[in-house]
Amino acid sequence: EERILRFYYPDFVVKLDCDEYWIVETKGLVDMEVSHKDARTRKWCEDASNLTGQKWSYIRVNQDKFNQFSFKSFREVVETLG
Repeated sequence: EERILRFYYPDFVVKLDCDEYWIVETKGLVDMEVSHKDARTRKWCEDASNLTGQKWSYIRVNQDKFNQFSFKSFREVVETLG
């Protein structure tokens, strides 16, 4: 069975020094479809990790949470919101 990874255009891709990748989606308004999109993006990360041998992870950053905190690093974003 040939496995392919479909194209996906996230808001941001963060590559850490350890060759770990993060898909970052930002949301101003969370509607009913967001949980479905979150699940699909997590599945995409799982598929990408399996196919590439590199770790892909996902985080959604809602505007209200982004405004609530003063982040100094991406690691703080993940630790606080992940």
